[in-house]
Amino acid sequence: MSCKDDFCALLDKGDYKYEDIDDSHVALRFTGSKARDITIHIYFEKDEKLNCELVALRCYSFSIIPYNKSATLGRAKVIEKFNELNSRYRWVRFFVDNDDDCVCVAADCVAIGGEEPIKLTVFQRVMRLAHIYDEAYPQIMRTIWSEETENNQEVKQDG
Repeated sequence: MSCKDDFCALLDKGDYKYEDIDDSHVALRFTGSKARDITIHIYFEKDEKLNCELVALRCYSFSIIPYNKSATLGRAKVIEKFNELNSRYRWVRFFVDNDDDCVCVAADCVAIGGEEPIKLTVFQRVMRLAHIYDEAYPQIMRTIWSEETENNQEVKQDG
């Protein structure tokens, strides 16, 4: 049984809803207290040399920076906010995907040990990522949309 299969068995036991995408990829959905839809993609890769499991956790399209902001000061403010969040939350990293200006959050871990410790480590990291995502969501949204409000107020004052 693969690490991914063991992890899915743990999710089944806890009655979590997930999508089994392929042999090494699972997507798990949560509803947070601040963020309505949290989807975490979990990628498993066995490293035979090190006898461990490499696990990547990704939340894509956390949000999208509106086009009119992507070339303005708004993008710089978002990146500044990410630097602050990346300093605060050491287990994850926030970044902007340059291809489509979407806001992403990611975490990686190396899971070592037997089947039980690996699936529990991965589960703990998934829960931690979901919690951090939910905590950071309003801060990032305020940062993205605050300049929009500032720009609208400037236009009203000028006009």
